[in-house]
Amino acid sequence: MKTEFRFLGGADMVGRMGMTMECKGETMLVEYGMSPSKPPEYPLQAPRVKHAFLTHSHLDHCGMMPAVCGRDRCELFTTPLTAEVGEIMMHDSLKIAKAENYPQPYSAGDIERTMKSVVPLEFEDEIELDHFDVRLHNAGHVPGAAMFEFKGDTSTLYTGDLHTIPTGLTEAAQPVDCENLFIEGTYGGRLHPDRKATEREFLEKIDEVVDRGGTVIIPSFAIGRTQEIMILLKDCGYDMWVDGMGRSVTRLYGDYPEYLANPKALKAARKRFSEVRTANMRKEARRADVIVTTGGMLDGGPVLNYLKGLKDDPKSAVLLVG
Repeated sequence: MKTEFRFLGGADMVGRMGMTMECKGETMLVEYGMSPSKPPEYPLQAPRVKHAFLTHSHLDHCGMMPAVCGRDRCELFTTPLTAEVGEIMMHDSLKIAKAENYPQPYSAGDIERTMKSVVPLEFEDEIELDHFDVRLHNAGHVPGAAMFEFKGDTSTLYTGDLHTIPTGLTEAAQPVDCENLFIEGTYGGRLHPDRKATEREFLEKIDEVVDRGGTVIIPSFAIGRTQEIMILLKDCGYDMWVDGMGRSVTRLYGDYPEYLANPKALKAARKRFSEVRTANMRKEARRADVIVTTGGMLDGGPVLNYLKGLKDDPKSAVLLVG
């Protein structure tokens, strides 16, 4: 019997990823996310499953997992770092739904049951599961992000976002031989400028703003991009602050050095940045040279506070990195 694949979301759009694999009467779920729009958008309802797989902890991939794992108490295979960061994101989704008066798609109890269902796996681990052998590979997207290789009647590789160029934060993904390839193609049709040249332009712009007496606001996604920017800026010598969820994610990354390209670089970056923990510290940060803060899409989070205070200052600048 052949394996049948069905998309529940994400096939023709960015966000709310979800796919099922069915073979010999057994159904498995690969990712189940939400689009963090206003209001949020969800994938099609998932069937009952015994096993689920999660590539990484961005909301468009993990955001609806509790709706399935909390209901079915199925096993959830992912890396331990993805599970821990994902838990932060899931609870944040509930907090936002409550604040915006949206219907909550699951409960805190569902999140708790999801975390209890996690089966932690490391890169290159291989398990036997029903009609498949499953192996994890590094996706290079953010620390802990995985690609899943399924071997059964056919060989299938599923990856969410991936990165094939090494960064200061992660090693690059490597090709995997397969017959079927499911791959996220958000930027697949674009030619990217040289990364090193872009980094130089970014650093030069920061120098320019600071030299004229302004403050640089860098809205940044909490997972991956905040830490990447911190590493890039660690040797600048400026008064730099970090605010928002990126602080707690950075601390988690420090607990899992095996997923980092250069753990010492992130540790050094943390020492160079002051963390905003109180309202008074946020006021102090407004006078800094550089502020790295959520949210990366300028649609919420501490960045709105900084924009309100600095938007009319011609010396300051907002640099978008996401």
